[in-house]
Amino acid sequence: MRSDSGVSRRPQDAVDANEPAGFDRIGAFLGYMFARHDPGEKTPPMPAELAEWAQDTMLATAAGVVLGGGMQWREERAAGPITAPPDAPSKAHAAKAMAEEQTQRLLRIVNSSLRSSLRFGSLAAVFYGVQLAGGIYRGRHDFINSAAGGMAAGAVLGSSLMPGKGVGSRGRGAVLGASLGASIGVPAGMLQDYLITMLPEDQQRQRQMRVQQTESIIAGEVPLERPETPPYYDPAGAVIQQLEASLAGSPTGGQRSDDSKGNGDGDAGQRWKLWGKSKGSNSTVESHNCK
Repeated sequence: MRSDSGVSRRPQDAVDANEPAGFDRIGAFLGYMFARHDPGEKTPPMPAELAEWAQDTMLATAAGVVLGGGMQWREERAAGPITAPPDAPSKAHAAKAMAEEQTQRLLRIVNSSLRSSLRFGSLAAVFYGVQLAGGIYRGRHDFINSAAGGMAAGAVLGSSLMPGKGVGSRGRGAVLGASLGASIGVPAGMLQDYLITMLPEDQQRQRQMRVQQTESIIAGEVPLERPETPPYYDPAGAVIQQLEASLAGSPTGGQRSDDSKGNGDGDAGQRWKLWGKSKGSNSTVESHNCK
C-alpha cells in the first residue's frame, strides 16, 4: 500500500514468519522469471515492474543517442564547412577528398551517438535494476532504493572514468563514484516520492497494481494464463469503412445505388425477353424440320 508520504509498501505490513524475506524474495522473483515451461504451456505474464525497468533503460539509451550525436554535431559544425585541399592536383581529387571528409564527420557523429547511448543505457540499467532489486528485497519502494541505485551506478561510472588500470585506482574511483551517486540518489529519490504523490489517481493506482503484482509473484499467487489481449484495431480499415458509409449516405451515392439497382432489373428483364424469343425460334425450326 502507499502511505500519505508516497512510499509504496506491501499490502500487508505485518510480515508473516512463513513469508520470504530478503534474498528469498529476490530468489522467488528470479525463479518466476527464469522458470522452465513445457512446449504448449501458457507462459505467465511479464512482471510490470520489470517491463518498466526495460522502458526506462530504453529511454535513457535514446537520450544518450540524441545527446552524444548532438554534441558531436555541434563540434563538427563549429569546425566550419568542408573545403577542398589546396594541394589537390585536379577537381576530381578535390571532390574525392571533400567526400571522404564528409564521411569521416558522419562516422564521428555516429560513433559519438553509439558510445553515449551505451554509457547512458548501462548506467540507467544499473540504477533502475538496483532500485528494483532493493524494492523487492526490502518490500517497499522509497528513496533508500534510489540511493542504492545511485551508489551502484556511481561506482560503475567512477571505476570506468578513473585514470589508470590498476585495481587500486579502480577501487578509489568506484568508492568516489558510489559516494557521489548516493549523494545524488537520496534527494532524487525523495523528489521522486514527492512527485508520485502529485500524480493522478489512476496512475497511482497503476503503480500500486504493479507493486501488488510483484508481491503476488513472490508469494506464488500469479496465475499462468496470460491476460486477454484486446482485438487488433486496423486504422486503414476503419477509414475505408467511414468513407464507404459517407458515400452511401450522400445523395449522389444513393442515386448511383438506385440506378445500379434499376439497371440490374432492366438488364435481367431484357435477358429474359431475349431468351424467350430464342426459345420460340428454336421451337419453330424444330417443327419445320419435323414436317
